[in-house]
Amino acid sequence: MAQFPLRLPTESTIGKDGQEANTRLVNAYAEVLGADKDGKAAFTTYAAPGLTRWSQETFTGAERGMILLDDSQLIAVLGGAVVQFNTSGASTVLAGMAGTSRLTMARNMNPTNPAIAICNETNKYYTLINGTVTDQGVSEANLTNPNSVCYTGGYFVFGTDAGKIIHTPPIDQATGISSLMYAYAASTSDKIIRVWAHVGFLYVFKSKSTEVWGNAGTTPFAFQPVQQYFPLGLLAKFSLADAETGMYWIDHSGVVRNGVDGSAQRISTHTVDRAISGLSAADRMGIIGSIIQWEGHKCYQIRSTSWTWIYDIAMQRWFQRKTGGLDHWLVNDAIVFDAKYICSSGENGILYQLDASKHNDDGREFTVELWCPNSNSFPDGVVVDQLDFDCITGRGLTTGVSSDVDPLLMIDFSDDGGRSFKCERTVRLGRIGETNRFIRTNRWGRMSNKGRIWRVRASASILRGVIQASITGRKVNT
Repeated sequence: MAQFPLRLPTESTIGKDGQEANTRLVNAYAEVLGADKDGKAAFTTYAAPGLTRWSQETFTGAERGMILLDDSQLIAVLGGAVVQFNTSGASTVLAGMAGTSRLTMARNMNPTNPAIAICNETNKYYTLINGTVTDQGVSEANLTNPNSVCYTGGYFVFGTDAGKIIHTPPIDQATGISSLMYAYAASTSDKIIRVWAHVGFLYVFKSKSTEVWGNAGTTPFAFQPVQQYFPLGLLAKFSLADAETGMYWIDHSGVVRNGVDGSAQRISTHTVDRAISGLSAADRMGIIGSIIQWEGHKCYQIRSTSWTWIYDIAMQRWFQRKTGGLDHWLVNDAIVFDAKYICSSGENGILYQLDASKHNDDGREFTVELWCPNSNSFPDGVVVDQLDFDCITGRGLTTGVSSDVDPLLMIDFSDDGGRSFKCERTVRLGRIGETNRFIRTNRWGRMSNKGRIWRVRASASILRGVIQASITGRKVNT
């Protein structure tokens, strides 16, 4: 007998057919340990963080936008309600907000009456000042059809369907737009999708291109182009997200980009590109992007109604998330508030907190799935006598349902590229304190020269981690 490698997945890589590649990392992420340093192996795969309830109230309708008014007040539009939250999660309904689609929102730095600007799906402009929401559609006659808003350099800046960039009066005013405070984003003739502020510059994202403008201090319009446009547009209006590592968005061709220092690098894999292109046109445009972080893992998340993909920025790898009973993760969007990542729901008006110590989504189970890279000994087959896993064991809960007190690891395999799995076996991960549990299974039959995808799953609400794995078997001529 000989040992054969059984590599563990570090990301989800799904080929066109599955026979060439069908590696999955679902509700789990890889953390580098370094076998040449202090770790047993180069990395360990851990269960992704869960969610705990943060807001005290439940509102009808999904979250449509979140923004900070200041360090102690979070504003969220939940269904038809504009709601203010304090740091403890207590809420106050400020006003109603018509519609159901997502909103663009920005806050200025007015020292006495900070204002939040809101643009909705019907190109209306609202302000939120001192807890009062005002429709500015009549009074601001010089602002026509704004499709998005951002804040930079002391101005609210609006993009419009007519190709204009319009801003408010200086400095930190929310109203009083004159007929001269505009310019055309005219490097190309494609439509403005969204204006976005990043590191002091104004990015005008269009359907097939992007223009970069800077605050030149000119009057009556303050901004001037600072470089030629670049031929990358914006497919999903709400896929934009900011981190210290740059901007993240889905470009007009469905490729995920990271823009930093004047460059726009492709970060999506062919797997992620196919996931985006497989959506309907409406679902592609409805993708939401956000930044989340736990224990040093800063990630860019994109979420559709059909899936959630998460890019671990440091690892430069993608993994998937699913809440039990859903094709996607429960989280719709996320924002940092009071040193926490507050996450909204795409189902209702509940707000959650990302919690690395929690291993379910506010009581809703999620299953960790590892589809190992196809193991084979081409052109020979292998009779698998033994399959061993080195896992984190002995972490069962002291109370709760039996699957949490005495958690199980489920192991099965696919010989057809992941189309179907069979021969599932369950192995105990150990009650609390049973850290010496050894996971060994025997007699798995013959693996053809086409190879085999081994799948490992665990659904218990405990820390779940897989460190390394090994196959012991005998080559056979096929």
